[in-house]
Amino acid sequence: MGKETKIIKDPFMGEIELEKLDETSLHAVGESRIDTIYSDKRGNFWIETTTSSDGMFEPEPMLFIRKGLVDLITQLNQNKNDK
Repeated sequence: MGKETKIIKDPFMGEIELEKLDETSLHAVGESRIDTIYSDKRGNFWIETTTSSDGMFEPEPMLFIRKGLVDLITQLNQNKNDK
């Protein structure tokens, strides 16, 4: 099975190819939430969230997290665990 990709069009960066990394889901009374995590060729992360209420899935705007921010969070977490 090959990697799953998706093409999006960003108003600032143009056309971007994303590779699907993983997916999580959360189910509560009457609602579901699915977060799909993608990465672009620059190592940035994109999170696509869909929520459902009454069985109707609605996508939310994609969340962009730049690679430098993820690296900083990872470093801070490692420093916290080393103490």
